[in-house]
Order: sequence, then structure tokens, then C-alpha cells
Amino acid sequence: MGTDISKMNYTLAGVSIRKQNEVNRAIKEKLNELGLAAEGLFGGAIDISHLKGNEHIPIGIISSSIVEDKDVVRAGRETAYAAFKRVKQGIIPIAILDYFASAGMDVNEIPGFVEGVATAGLEINVPTIGGESAQMPGTYNEGKRDAYVHVIFHGNQGAVVDIANMIKGMERPLLCASTDGTGTKTRIVKDPRDIIYHSSNDLGAIGAQPVAFAVYIAGNVPKKELEEIVTKSERICDTLGITSLDATVELKPEKYAQGQVDIAGTVIGVIDEQDMITGVDVKEGYVPIGLAADCLMTNGYSLAREYLEMIGEPKVGGLTQEAITRELSKPHVSYTDILFGNESAGGIISMFKEIVKATAHITGGGQKDNIERMVPEGLCAVVQKEVLPLPPIVKYFKANGADMNAMCETLNMGIGFTITVPKEAAEGVINYVNANFRYSVEGVDRQAARIGTIERRGYGKPRFEFAEGGV
Repeated sequence: MGTDISKMNYTLAGVSIRKQNEVNRAIKEKLNELGLAAEGLFGGAIDISHLKGNEHIPIGIISSSIVEDKDVVRAGRETAYAAFKRVKQGIIPIAILDYFASAGMDVNEIPGFVEGVATAGLEINVPTIGGESAQMPGTYNEGKRDAYVHVIFHGNQGAVVDIANMIKGMERPLLCASTDGTGTKTRIVKDPRDIIYHSSNDLGAIGAQPVAFAVYIAGNVPKKELEEIVTKSERICDTLGITSLDATVELKPEKYAQGQVDIAGTVIGVIDEQDMITGVDVKEGYVPIGLAADCLMTNGYSLAREYLEMIGEPKVGGLTQEAITRELSKPHVSYTDILFGNESAGGIISMFKEIVKATAHITGGGQKDNIERMVPEGLCAVVQKEVLPLPPIVKYFKANGADMNAMCETLNMGIGFTITVPKEAAEGVINYVNANFRYSVEGVDRQAARIGTIERRGYGKPRFEFAEGGV
């Protein structure tokens, strides 16, 4: 390739975090111009206090995939309206989420699509509460893209989850939803656990327990393979005790390269607004606790594939080709049982409700981009590297010359989730997690450990930094 592996980074691998951030800023600006407060990142929440008191509150999802149009604003609008038209009389749409995937990030195309979706929603008084865009080089035929709109509705149409009992006693119940995809990991393994666990962790990071999930699967493989993924998704939802909502399955050979698939979806949950975890109460001296991840989860696979191509046949690092494939196929690690409990132990959100001040799900952008979202202005999370073990695949990349800074910018580096608590409570939380959950998922070590501290830096200063040394 002509590039030294020590100089390879995510941008050179075809995925630009800078472009992604530009797109996200443009989306926020578009939504703000329309009077919407949605961040345009993953998901959001909507007040459903008006539904309190109903004996039954069935909630479901209706989907529509992209309506082709060269005008991206019109394409977004028409895609949203295509979903609205599928809603039966008497069913009430209450929120919209969108998803847009393509080979790269276009600062005009993606925000334009979101603008169209949001405009359609406003025309019938349904807010856009969030969404996601994905960079997936190699997945699509040249110049092609895919997108969908998920409309959350109230009423009985298809598969639904009844949330009436869940919101009883809540002062101001919020319906929360998160949309995301598994990215280019599907080029290695097509496992719906990745998106279900990923999205559920995202929802859990604000303190909302997942209750239902709707999967979107499209690609250029035999239709039977797509349907098998749906069956697996339904089985996983049953195991987790969440409702599997109506799936969207579409064969799109004109869009996707041969053999390629995208697996995405939307998870929903409910929470009382006063119980949301926002990070606003984090103070100087508080402690971020890391929960271990033994794999790349669902992020950084474009970079990982470039590393593997540059390394070639396994040389050093202790992994065979079979072991490399196995490591890259490990499912996204779930932390929702640690947060909300299982049949054996209560979750930390109930057991330590008053002291869990912030959380972060370590996905795209590594520890920095995710942890700093939960750190108030004027403070900084100073995090030690390698307190928890690096995943075997990351050790392999490091042994073969990959740059640690480039990997830290992109990969989770062995930490899949963080919880920030007051210093005096940290040891108790760590001991509780390790005693009850560390080995409760077969084959996965989810060790908890203190990974840093919250320090004062001053307004306008960085809110995250790695501590000196440790590598």
C-alpha cells in the first residue's frame, strides 16, 4: 500500500472522524433552524406524560427506506412520508429517527436528508428526536447510499410493547430511542447481537432500560440470509426480555456490493426525566470507573482491516489467522445487566442510584469522544491507559507496529463503558460489579477498575486527556 503501518490511521483507512463531526454540526444547525433541539446523534427522548393514566399504551415502530431522489432534502421528506402512509387510521405517530449510510461523509447530502425528514415530521407535528449516519467504505456500489426512517407510534399495529405499567408513578415519563448500525463489521460477521447490544448500551448510558427493538437489514445476499438474521435478532430479544418489534428486511442488489449487508436498528425505553444520567453533577475529584471490553465491539473495523492487510500473514503477536477472525467476530459487549441487574443481583443504577453521576458507552471516537460528553465545562477526565487489559486483537496490532495514538483515537482500547462516581464511593462500586457481574457472561471478563480522575482545568480547556505514561 505504500503506507507504514505506524502511520496508518482511521482517515487513511477511509473513515474520517473530522468529516463525521462536520456532518453532525451541520445536522444540529439544520434541526435548530427548524426549531428542534435534537442533537442528531444516535437518539433522543420525548415527553409522554399525556399518555399517563391509560390502561394500555402500546408502542411500535414503522419503517420506510430511502425514496430515491437527486434532491436529498426531498428524498428525506418523501421517505418520512412513505412511513407515515403506512400508519393505519387511529394510530398516532409520536417521534421520528433517521439513519443514513454511504461510503463516505458528505456535509451537504446527509444533513439535507435529515432536514427533509424533520420537515415532513413538523408538517404533521411529529418531532425528529435523533438519528445516525454511517461511513461504510466498500459496502455500497459506486455512488449508492441507503437510509431509513423509523416512526415510533402509539396504538395497535403489528408488534408493539405496552409501556402502561412502566410509566405508572413516573413524574414526567420520557420515551427514549436510539438508532445506530454495526458499520463495516458486517463484512466479517453478520451478528444482530452487535446492534442490539450496542444500541441498548447507548440507551442505558442515560439510565433508560431497553424494552423493545426494531431491526433494519438490507443488502446484496440471498433473501434467506437476511431473514435468518431477523430470526436471530428475535431470539436475542427474547433472551434479553425485550420486545422484538416489526423488522424491515430489504434485498437491494442495485445499492449494495455483492455479498454486503447492513444491520441497523432502533431500541426504545422509558425513564422518568428526574432519573436521567446527564453528567451535570460531576465534580472535581470524582472517579471514572472502566468496564472491560475484550474486543473492538462494533467500531474501528475499517482501520482494523487496513492493519491486517498491511501485516499480511501473521508474524508476531501470538495470533493465528483463525484466532484473528475469531477475535474480530466477538460480539459487542453488553453492559445492560450491570446497569439494571439480572436474576442474581441488582444493577448499579438501582443499587447506587444517588452516586452514579455519569456514564459513557465507548464506541466510535474511542474513549475521548465518548467520555468527554459527560464531563461539565471547566473539568477534565484524566484517564490512564492500559489499566484494563488491551483486547487480544489490539495487542496484535501493537506488536506489529500500529501507532498507539492512532488506535486510542479510534478504538475502545479495552474499556467498553465507564461510570463516574464520587471518589469515596468508587471502591464500593468496583467491588460490587466485580463480585456480581465480572464473569456472569460466559467467556467475557467484564472487570471493573478505576481508570482516572476528574480534574479542574478551566472553561474552554479540553475535557478529556490521557495521563502521561502508561503505554
